[in-house]
Amino acid sequence: MSVVKEPGLVSVIIPFYREIDLIERTVQSVLSQEMPLGYSCEVIIGNDSSLSEEQIRSALSDDSNMVTRIVGNTGKKGPGGARNVAMKASKGSLIAFLDADDYWLPGKLSGQIRLIQDGSNFVVGGYQYEGREQATMPQQKISSTIDMLCNTSVNTSTILVTADLLGEHCFKDIMFSQDTDLWARLAGLSGFRYGAYNKPCAIYTPSRRTANKREQLVKFYHVVSGFDLSIRENIVIFVRYIIRGIYNYYYKPMLVRIFPEKNSVVAKYRNDFV
Repeated sequence: MSVVKEPGLVSVIIPFYREIDLIERTVQSVLSQEMPLGYSCEVIIGNDSSLSEEQIRSALSDDSNMVTRIVGNTGKKGPGGARNVAMKASKGSLIAFLDADDYWLPGKLSGQIRLIQDGSNFVVGGYQYEGREQATMPQQKISSTIDMLCNTSVNTSTILVTADLLGEHCFKDIMFSQDTDLWARLAGLSGFRYGAYNKPCAIYTPSRRTANKREQLVKFYHVVSGFDLSIRENIVIFVRYIIRGIYNYYYKPMLVRIFPEKNSVVAKYRNDFV
């Protein structure tokens, strides 16, 4: 990244495809964040659609437009390419990611910035699916590429990373799991310092570009095969991937129905925002 970074500025990277009816909610969830003293936000939308900047801006309110820049994706199409052009245009010393159909909950940035101030340079938070009360919380410790590949519940819309750690690293030209690939590469860096924000901080809306479970497994395989891992490490990664998927999509919803009181905290965070 050649742009000089501004201390205290958080650049929020939003890849846009066709979420015109949701983009205002997304940007407003950024503007609603209470920022620590000395910190501010800019929003950069990487436009991966056929819509013009004017058409996107017409869906945004005046206050959303004031903090938002829109850059066209002139590279490879897809969410990775859209994020890359937005990252190149970013000015912040901190980079946050937020998909155009997701939104943040109150306290997301202030809580994660505290972890950055305490020494972390890659912070992950909890999230929940739109319309569900149960939350997926971040892994408490990740210190290597294998750790990251074993914990694919890391949600891109919950991530805050320093521009120094990100450096020139960018998303590869792959349609799915390009975020997992980048996070795994960052986790292999010697200066990687992980922080877990143990609260739900984003609402995740599965998009129409989200692959089904079989496709996700195949795409994940191609990502993992790009790393120089042993047969044993590959087996461990895929066994954990499958077990986590079965738990998250089958057993966890069942447990929530049986023990709904366990999710009252998640419901409070969601209701406070909505």
